[in-house]
Amino acid sequence: MNINYGKAWTQIELTDFCNLSCIMCEQGGKVSWNKKSARVHERKKGFIDRPLFQKILGDFKQLGKFYEISPFWLGEATIHPEFSDLMDDLCSIGHDVFEVVQLHTNLNLLDDKAFESFKNLFGSFNRAKLVISIDAASSETYEKIRLGGDFRKVSVNAKKLIALKKSLNSNVKIVLQFIVMEQNKHEVQDFFNNWGVVFQDMDMTYKPLSTFESHEIHDFSLPIDNYIYYEVLNTHSHEKEKNFNLYTTHVKEVIPELCCSEIDEDKIPIQTDIKIVSLSDEELREIKDLSLIMIKNPDRKIVDKLKLCLEKAYKAENYIKPCASIFYSPYISSNGDLTICCLDSKMDLCHGSLREHSLKELWEGESLNIIRLNHIAQNFEIIPRCQICVIRGQRSQNRQDFIYCFEDTVAYLYGLCK
Repeated sequence: MNINYGKAWTQIELTDFCNLSCIMCEQGGKVSWNKKSARVHERKKGFIDRPLFQKILGDFKQLGKFYEISPFWLGEATIHPEFSDLMDDLCSIGHDVFEVVQLHTNLNLLDDKAFESFKNLFGSFNRAKLVISIDAASSETYEKIRLGGDFRKVSVNAKKLIALKKSLNSNVKIVLQFIVMEQNKHEVQDFFNNWGVVFQDMDMTYKPLSTFESHEIHDFSLPIDNYIYYEVLNTHSHEKEKNFNLYTTHVKEVIPELCCSEIDEDKIPIQTDIKIVSLSDEELREIKDLSLIMIKNPDRKIVDKLKLCLEKAYKAENYIKPCASIFYSPYISSNGDLTICCLDSKMDLCHGSLREHSLKELWEGESLNIIRLNHIAQNFEIIPRCQICVIRGQRSQNRQDFIYCFEDTVAYLYGLCK
């Protein structure tokens, strides 16, 4: 199997329980967004057990060097009863496998043992990202948004970890996240000012980021220690799109250091140095036919023809490029089930259990190759979850962070041939 795992990322869910019930989060059950893509599920919640976590890390080691691991998904990782032990396993087993570790947390919990785990994490990985979700500049606002949370605790805990980073001279990027909404938009500037003082007092560099600049968080070549990140949710309805633009503009007006506009294409990694073309129905049909032939009869001569078709297709506005996630990104639930999409909380695209199979067996197996080839064929109707995907259109616009690139797609196809 020819997949470049050096570009790949994964999420391993420690738990799908959460200690908060946030008003903007479907996990908290407070949001009534499009139920077809809702990130809620009805299966029994739980905690990953340590032997399974260790086994999964070993499976990744078998595949080779991976780029990034995120030990969280739908829940709050730090509430796992064995969180510290799992982080120790990640540092000891995963250090040689993953180049980057990223953890999201609401940071309401930080006892001495967890603090030592963060210390170990900061020291073990040369590249790490810690995203702390706060969303407010006052207790009053915080506790209206993050129900069950304690603003004072979060603030104290965040300052502890910022000071820890400073004392270790660590390369970890600390990202303080503020999701802009009606309930907190009046505190956008206070949030920036307050945390700016904290970073200044510690003589640390920091920068505000908008939704459209979030790719900078992942760029370790930039000389920035910390980020104050303003996320604006877009739930893909007309009313929400209107609010998205209003809140994005509001953030820009309040924080002049930001360079975002309502839709600032310069801040999105879109490949623009190509001449956009359009494929004819015959050309689309040929790609589909050749891709489907590959399912039953992988042959280099077929790939030779398909390569020529795809070379043009990757420049076409009416060809939806294959999703990067189905090649790069195993998502693993706390019970060990494997899916291929971060939006698939209901596990509609579950491809087996890592309790019963190795990651290599599932990720490089026939059923996933059929999905990949159907993506290349544009045959989305047989994959209902992909047919309703909210980012399909952005893949047709050459969003480089969402698509599996032409060179890697061709290498993958040749790798299928005997």
